[in-house]
Amino acid sequence: MKKIIVIGATLLLSAFLLDGCNTNATPSHASEDAKSENYIYFPTTIQPKEMQKILKSVGESEGWRITEYKSNAMIAEKLDNPDAKAVTITFSKDFFYTTPRNTSLESAIKNALPKDGE
Repeated sequence: MKKIIVIGATLLLSAFLLDGCNTNATPSHASEDAKSENYIYFPTTIQPKEMQKILKSVGESEGWRITEYKSNAMIAEKLDNPDAKAVTITFSKDFFYTTPRNTSLESAIKNALPKDGE
C-alpha cells in the first residue's frame, strides 16, 4: 500500500513538472497574426472573378506570364535574363498576398485596385 502511494505521488509530481516545463506553446492568435502578416487588404470588397481580371491585366502589363492555378490563386512567371522568377498570388474578396514576396508586383497590383468609393 505504501509503495502505491509513493508511486502515485511520484507520477503526480512528474506530471505537474512536465506540464510546467512546456513554455514553447504560442497562443492561437499569435500564430494567426504571423500567418496573415504579409496580407495586403483591399479598400473595398472585390469579387474573385474581378480580382482574376485585375491580376491578369496588371501582371501582363508588368511583363509577367499569369496562369490561373485555382479559383483563389494564380501563378506569375517572369524571365529576367538570366534569372527566372515564379510567384504564387493567393487572394480572397478582402486581401491578397504573394509567395515568395515580390514587392514590385505587389505595388503594381495595389495601384490597380479600385480605390474606396470607386
